[in-house]
Amino acid sequence: MAEARGAGYEMVVLSDHGQVETAPFRASHGKHFGEVLASLLPGFRVSEGKRRWYGPNEDEAKGQVVTTLSGGTAHVYFTDGTERMTHAVADQRFPQLLDGLSRLRQVAMLMLRDGDQDVFVTARGAVRGDAVKPLLAAYDHPDVLFEQLTRLNSFRSAGDVVLFGAFIDGKQINFENQAGGHGSIGGEQLHPFVLGKKEWGLDLSGVRAAHLLHPVLCDLRDRLASRPPPG
Repeated sequence: MAEARGAGYEMVVLSDHGQVETAPFRASHGKHFGEVLASLLPGFRVSEGKRRWYGPNEDEAKGQVVTTLSGGTAHVYFTDGTERMTHAVADQRFPQLLDGLSRLRQVAMLMLRDGDQDVFVTARGAVRGDAVKPLLAAYDHPDVLFEQLTRLNSFRSAGDVVLFGAFIDGKQINFENQAGGHGSIGGEQLHPFVLGKKEWGLDLSGVRAAHLLHPVLCDLRDRLASRPPPG
């Protein structure tokens, strides 16, 4: 953000996320994530990103699954529906999928949705709503994380199943082939920064997610624009 002030500018410097050390899923598991996913869904054709396909040919497959990978988060989509699959349906149709994924050492937890309820699945079973907070406490402030995850889970475009990478030996599992990552839970990736002048009185105490920073910056812009130009 920069606001013109006569011959000069007032500037705010910010980051949109932090960063953590990561280890690729394949390096930790020995197989690509898409390959593991296909083994849990016999007969389905599975895409990992845009370059790798696993399972039968398209004309022989009984269904198709698409993955979108983003650092320590992976979204899994079944393409045979127009709405997100609920946890109840996924558990009924593919019980081996949820059980198999949640038991992977490389996966911290799964996130799904049932109506207006958030469902989180680990190797210990499924919990709903804020009952997940004790688990989230191992990654950062549980109230903040829960608020962020429930917002993500409310999006219609989120995966039918959303996975979060586990931390192994201090590094988070990355579903991409990267040595560093962000966009998941845990560590410094959760802590962006805002750098501005102290006299601006920026109050960031209520900013618990990126979208809440926008009104703060808009207010600063308006306050700066209302000042008389320097003489």
